[in-house]
Amino acid sequence: MEGKAKRTKVKTVHGPVIAYMVPGWPLVTVGAIVALFMAFALHHIEEGHVGVYYRGGALLSRVSQPGYHLMFPFFTTYKSVQVTLQTDEAKNVPCGTR
Repeated sequence: MEGKAKRTKVKTVHGPVIAYMVPGWPLVTVGAIVALFMAFALHHIEEGHVGVYYRGGALLSRVSQPGYHLMFPFFTTYKSVQVTLQTDEAKNVPCGTR
């Protein structure tokens, strides 16, 4: 009967109680699957960027603002796109005419 719940009598202050001992491996397996799912589903969008999402190569209409977000992993991917202005400065550039 490996892997099944075992029925055990436990003595308590209020009298004997029937307890069921459940093996720990199902809980560990479910916990590992949830942790793996969350590791691939959670992503971070930086300030000054938005997240755009693709499913099967097609662009979705959903856009994420900065912060932490969840997505359905393995089917949905995201890219972080900068939306702030970028200013470059050039100094000591020689210019002239011929």
